[in-house]
Amino acid sequence: MTWKRRNGGRNKHGRGRGHDKAINRFLVRNIVEQAAVLRYARGLCHVLPKLYAKVHHCVSWNAIHAHIVSVRSCENRRNCELPQHFREVVLRLLHQLLPVPEFQLCAP
Repeated sequence: MTWKRRNGGRNKHGRGRGHDKAINRFLVRNIVEQAAVLRYARGLCHVLPKLYAKVHHCVSWNAIHAHIVSVRSCENRRNCELPQHFREVVLRLLHQLLPVPEFQLCAP
């Protein structure tokens, strides 16, 4: 059936079903707890496996109450840049993974 209007006559974009508004995060965690890792790390010859899970948080209760996301104004919600402390962590990790080559000056 054809539509008369693109929005169906409703101004509800971005305010639909709950699963459309969910906050999605990818959780990576050690399967073995940290105390056991420290205890058995000397005798292990292989890398311990990790637990990978995609987590969907409800906006209203779970994500805001657990401080996964914070409440922001309409203008700040459009800002997609990482917070300052995350930017520093990302830059530190990049410098560890991709070391900057040191240039040596040749003596004439």
